[in-house]
Amino acid sequence: MAQNGAPALAAPQAAVAGQQPAAAKPDLRVEYFGAERGYAVGTDNVSILCILRNAGAAPVPANSVRLYCYPLVGLDYTSGEIKPVLPELAPGQSVAFRWQLAPGNGQGKLLTAVMMQSITPTSVAAAEPPVNGKGEPIVVGNAPPANGGETPDLPRALLAAIPHFASSPNLGNIRAGTAAGSLAAARPGEAWLANDRVSLHVRSAVGGDAVLSLAAKEGPNWRVLATANSLVEILASEDGQKAWWHRFRWRQTSARPGRDEGTITLSGAIGARWEVEFVATTHRDTGVVDGKIRLTARQTSRLFGVRLPGLLVQTDPLGEGLGRADGRSIVLPLEDLSTPEAPRMVAAHRGGITFGLAWPSRTPLEGWTTEAQAGGNSSLLASLGGTWSSADRGDLILAGATVEIPFRYFAFTPSEYGA
Repeated sequence: MAQNGAPALAAPQAAVAGQQPAAAKPDLRVEYFGAERGYAVGTDNVSILCILRNAGAAPVPANSVRLYCYPLVGLDYTSGEIKPVLPELAPGQSVAFRWQLAPGNGQGKLLTAVMMQSITPTSVAAAEPPVNGKGEPIVVGNAPPANGGETPDLPRALLAAIPHFASSPNLGNIRAGTAAGSLAAARPGEAWLANDRVSLHVRSAVGGDAVLSLAAKEGPNWRVLATANSLVEILASEDGQKAWWHRFRWRQTSARPGRDEGTITLSGAIGARWEVEFVATTHRDTGVVDGKIRLTARQTSRLFGVRLPGLLVQTDPLGEGLGRADGRSIVLPLEDLSTPEAPRMVAAHRGGITFGLAWPSRTPLEGWTTEAQAGGNSSLLASLGGTWSSADRGDLILAGATVEIPFRYFAFTPSEYGA
């Protein structure tokens, strides 16, 4: 998200061969951390959202964990509680925290961080973030280490880069296709893809961050359902180095409309070591967008994981029913957004539309495993995503080799179920 400006997601701990089954424990994970609507605009205050979920089999005790919000680059505090304490969380339950931060200028880069700390008799006092030799805060990239299911063993800090637009990106500017053909169009920093049922709109923020909105037709009207503020993220490194999460920077676009299908291709890079393509295709008479991520190594690199382009589902209007963005905890009604019969799919509802993200069982590389990430409550706010992960050592990708990761956005109305 970890969306980046993206969501920061905690990976589960792998089972150890021969280890005895552990007693039921809580497992606190950050399902989303970043801008509540996925981006910031100009010097307007930006609402920062953190969704935590107890993925364990035992409750998280009340007042056992404290959360700290730190503005790092381009942001300042406004007001509210910046170090709240978590309430009790039942297994599967989520809690949200919202803060208002102020950008210092209208078009600079924005970074913020959140840190969790277990509250013990020796750690009740407020903790300071870890610092380097220059006194600067140290943050872990967007993939913290596993916490092993115990709340005292938590990620030190999670970083979120907030996509920043100088003026409103107007992501509700929907262009629709028709029954006669799909629409695919592009201009510098903006792209559209649509048929007569589903629509994507993508805008480029400062530095090439890509922000996507997903919309669908409900009756005669179009409805924006969710945003994605990080289209491609990979966990990678040079061979022999520690891996960290890298984000896609969008540089150019091609569009191909057609009667039966339309396609947009967003091209760019991740650092200096990877060329990236984000490809999306619509077809006639369906509420599905087929997507694929193509990663081509410019230099031999080690690849450990890939985050799928998850969706941030918001209230309409933004913040409806959540109260003030003042750092206080918002316990979300318990809801399972994953689908046990289809473990590679996460979904939510808005009005009469069911929508979400799905991906196939075929692994992009041998031995990789996948996990769905779904936190929150679809009637208020939710994050929907998924991750592919390698074994501990990752996979060595030779220069010039390409890895392809397919996925699918979908949006269906009741009339389509019976079609």
